[in-house]
This record gives sequence, C-alpha cells and structure tokens, in this order.
Amino acid sequence: MLPQTASEVIFEGGKEGKVGWSSYREEAIFKNVDKKQVIQAAKVGLGDAGFALKHVNNAEGVVFGEHGMTLHDWNIIAGVYIKEGEHDKLVVVLVDGSKDIG
Repeated sequence: MLPQTASEVIFEGGKEGKVGWSSYREEAIFKNVDKKQVIQAAKVGLGDAGFALKHVNNAEGVVFGEHGMTLHDWNIIAGVYIKEGEHDKLVVVLVDGSKDIG
C-alpha cells in the first residue's frame, strides 16, 4: 500500500497530518546528520511507537514498520522515507491503517 522507495514520495509541500480516512503524513528536515543516523532514528522511533521493523533498505532510504491489531485498528503500516539534500536530509513519514467502524 505504501511507496516502496523514497523516489516515489513527494518531498516538501505535501499536506501533513490526516490525509485520508486512516492515512497520516508528516515531514521533517534534519541538518548536518548522515543518512545512517536518520535511518537509525527511524528504526528507534518506530520501535518506541510499538511498530515491529519489517524492512530497512539503506540504499533506497526507506524503513518500514508494522503495528498489529489494536482496539480500533486491524493493522497499521508505516514507512519512513529519506531523501538526501546537500547539507540536510528530508524525511517523510507515511502511516496507513485499516480502521474498524465506529
């Protein structure tokens, strides 16, 4: 359901917050850090949010996680996408879930 590579994602200027019935998007810019640090931060952040890591691809700049069933969701997936700028890293986080009615 989510893009598989960072090159498929629109960086900068996309709508943030709730962007669909059960879809969310956030953007961030990290200055003076390398790509490995951003990927490590994405892995830790997803883990802290209760997501199990499903796939990490350093070359493509993506980290995927999956959160199992909750009281209101059947399944939640998240993708962290990293694009390298000259002195910074642009990051987009996309989250999509299957919501229960109600």
